[in-house]
Amino acid sequence: MNILNISSSHPFKAAGIVAYDVHTALKNNDFVSKLLVLPYDRYDDKDIISFRTHKYERKFERIFEKIKEKKSRPYDENYYFNGQDLTISKFSSTRVIKRIADFVPDAIIITFNKNFLSPKNIRDLYEYYNVPIYWYLMDPTPMTGGCAYTWDCEGFFNNCGNCPSIFSDNSKDISFINLQNKKKHFANVDLRFLVGSEGLLKQAKKSIIFKNRIYHKVLLPIDENKFSPIEGNKKLKILKQFSIPKNKRLLFFGAAKIKQKRKGIHLLISALEQIVANNKKNLDNCHFIVAGDTIEEINVFFNKNDIKYSYLGFLNHNSLAKIFGVTDCFICPSIQDAGPMMVNQSILSGCLVVGFPIGVCLDLVIDGITGFITEKIEAKELGNCLTKVINLDKNKLNKMKIESRKLGLSTTSFRYFDLSFLKEKR
Repeated sequence: MNILNISSSHPFKAAGIVAYDVHTALKNNDFVSKLLVLPYDRYDDKDIISFRTHKYERKFERIFEKIKEKKSRPYDENYYFNGQDLTISKFSSTRVIKRIADFVPDAIIITFNKNFLSPKNIRDLYEYYNVPIYWYLMDPTPMTGGCAYTWDCEGFFNNCGNCPSIFSDNSKDISFINLQNKKKHFANVDLRFLVGSEGLLKQAKKSIIFKNRIYHKVLLPIDENKFSPIEGNKKLKILKQFSIPKNKRLLFFGAAKIKQKRKGIHLLISALEQIVANNKKNLDNCHFIVAGDTIEEINVFFNKNDIKYSYLGFLNHNSLAKIFGVTDCFICPSIQDAGPMMVNQSILSGCLVVGFPIGVCLDLVIDGITGFITEKIEAKELGNCLTKVINLDKNKLNKMKIESRKLGLSTTSFRYFDLSFLKEKR
């Protein structure tokens, strides 16, 4: 069976790795898979097709994007939508089909699609190949008038309009126009959905344009050989490599863009302040690991309270796997997220997770077994869950880490990746 995967992201950078993981998992299960990606690069994998054919293409596109951005109206960056007109096709459908060349797919899977395929392009692909298209939802963008994160807005349950992201009081603004355009082009397309978390599935089922479609909850496939528990001398070498002390309870948190409101870092700092106020000695045996972006408040808090931590900066995929393999607990304070994927990676690595009841935490954090999950999105509850991890005796901690690995292998690994949706009847 031939599967065409489509992604707008680089397959070996940041979240774009998801598309390559799906591509790899398909090949591991004896499917013939091709991966069409938007960025130009000299990829080693012969089954990766670069849509852009020259490295300078993106540079020219950025110039035009900056000109458009200067003309755009004010917007709330928390929604990830600046009022962009998504009815316009950036690339011709003919060009997309030519890049696919003589590969004839039996199904198409779209993962990331930012600044790539328009609704018209997707309709044209369906009409040309006449095969089901599966959209692997990474956030709510496909079902909204443009927003990647909806917060309390329920506009996409109806018709969008009056968009809070662009401070609009017009019921037929660009968000309304974008959604109507999707309705028009997708009406007769066999478009089905793969959803990587319970949180995102709940949103998708309320979408005005997608609520009556076919959905499959399929957790993101993660390489279980790369993300796995690390012990013994190998663990000691990694701790030394990153200057992390041994014989400490290691608590890890971080994100590529930690300053964003949706990442909830303000709630994590409040939760840690609560722990310090109640009994600072609870933290004496702990060492914090921070990766990705950082903010001054984190450094000030740790230094003011003499709490030991290691700031590792941005980690590549291999280094991230090493850190998860040696860590005891990953703290996920996200308050608006379809994942995050780091929860999947943590659980598969045999690392506990503490987080709020959003995204994939609803699927993978079993309270008291694979970590601790709050009932409400509150700093106090997050602090209470962290205190539970800090106070776990070593035997209980190890048992929970074993359960985390077991759950990861049976839900979010390459080995488990549920491809039964490809066998369903049209």
